[in-house]
Amino acid sequence: MPNNDNNDIEKLEQIYNLHKGRMIKTARDMLSGSGLDADDAVSDAVFKILKYIDKFEEIDTDKSRALIVVIVKNVARDMRPLKRCGEN
Repeated sequence: MPNNDNNDIEKLEQIYNLHKGRMIKTARDMLSGSGLDADDAVSDAVFKILKYIDKFEEIDTDKSRALIVVIVKNVARDMRPLKRCGEN
């Protein structure tokens, strides 16, 4: 885990508290029918957000919301099992 200072951790907590509902909904939408847990995707996404915490100049802007959604979608997509060629 990267060496983050207290300001980064506080910012991460603020981001999580403010955007938790959006993050869970996004993960559920991406993982519906897969049997995977949206909470696990959100947990993984929080670590990714911490990795890129310096990209969040403000925590409640369209840009920050979009970045959070992209991170959660990517994590959830990576969690889904790959479909083989010819499967629906």
